[in-house]
Order: sequence, then structure tokens, then C-alpha cells
Amino acid sequence: MERFLEVASQIDDGLSAYLVLSVITLDRGGWSEVPLRDMDLTEISQLVERLWDKLDEEVERELDVAIPEYFRRDDHAALSQMIASWHVNFEDEERRRVFEDALWAHKYRRYTLSILTLASQVEGVVRDLTGDYSEGGQWRKRFLDTIGYDPENPPSPSSTEELSEYVALPIHERYQSSEDLRKHFTLVRIHELFERKDFSDPRSASSINRHVILHGVFKNFGEIESLKLFFVLDLLHEAVGMYREREA
Repeated sequence: MERFLEVASQIDDGLSAYLVLSVITLDRGGWSEVPLRDMDLTEISQLVERLWDKLDEEVERELDVAIPEYFRRDDHAALSQMIASWHVNFEDEERRRVFEDALWAHKYRRYTLSILTLASQVEGVVRDLTGDYSEGGQWRKRFLDTIGYDPENPPSPSSTEELSEYVALPIHERYQSSEDLRKHFTLVRIHELFERKDFSDPRSASSINRHVILHGVFKNFGEIESLKLFFVLDLLHEAVGMYREREA
């Protein structure tokens, strides 16, 4: 979204339509958390145009091919750059070494290693951030409360109408609106990462969720699942920044 906005004023308002279409299309295909900010604008617009009129199942099937292919390019350059950027909010040198080892495992298709490694780091990151090492889930509650997520009153999912309203905004108001939308997706997805799932529900047991993975119920150890966990960690990195801003 930031990449789109950087060039919007240099092209025309038609670019905003691609922003809306890409957000909706990625969400329909189950890839709402994927960071495509460095993808060539022509490439992503062509991808969105090709998928827009297809059924959700087709969108998911094609994105499951296109997105891993993009992140494999040039020895996983985009994924490597994303993880390198984590030094901003993940300062712990030992933990960053763990992330680099997970990247190595992913590159060599050792997805059981990358998935288990990344899922196990989530709690440590948040406990270090909150300084809460006590038993129970207070560390998680404090984190979600501070970044503004109330499970009793969650933000409503963004609809096509809400995104269309974004396009109608004057260009100078779109940046803040896109920041709000980005934070919305971050809050929802971070909560899903921590949420306690029902192990008997096949959909819950196959979700990218730390609870399911660390209890050994999760069995989908593949490239797509490994990538999605990297992307959710990228959202967690973003949420850590949000937490610190609000604490300050």
C-alpha cells in the first residue's frame, strides 16, 4: 500500500483502483498478510486484473503459485530483505540469529524446521516486550490491549464499500486512511495468531496459529505455510512498533 501511494501523485487516480483491487484480491485468496510492497507495479496490477473476475477458489489456487514463486526469486531476495528489516523492532541479536536460521531452513525446504522455529519465537518476543514472564496469558492480554485490539469488540472486517470510500478521498487524505487500514489488518491477523483454536475443527487445526503449531496438532508443513508464518512475524514486527508508540 505504501508503494502504491508513493507513486500515486505521479500517475493518476486510476492507481488507487489497483490498490483497492489488490487488497480485496489478496484477502479473497487467503494472503491478506503478504508484503508485496517491493513487487513491480506492473506485475501486481497484471496479477490483480487476471484474478479479479475469478472465483475465490481459483484466486487462492493461483496466488498459492504466484506468491511463493515471487519470494523464491534471486535466492529468496524479497524474503531476505524483509527479515533484515526486522532489526528495527526485533533488536535481540540472539533472536535475530534464530530468524536467520529459519530463513536458511526455508530456503532449503526444511519447512518443519522453519515453521516450528518461528511459531515458538512469537511468545518470547511479546514476553520480552511486555516484561511479563508470569504464568497465564496476561502478557498476551496486555500486548493486545495496548495495540488496541479488544476481543469483545473487534474491528469489523473491511468491506468492498469501505475500500471504495478510500478511493473517493482526496489524494492528501489517502495516506492516513491507508495507515489506518494497514493497522486494522495487523490487529486482526495478530489476534488470529494468538487465538486459542478448537483442535477438533479441521479448519482451525490447519491454520497458521502458534497454539495449533506448538501443541503438535498442525500438520501442514509446506512452503506456503512457512511463508505465511514469516509474513505474520512481519506483522508482529509492525505491531511491536505500534505497542512502543502507544506505551510512549
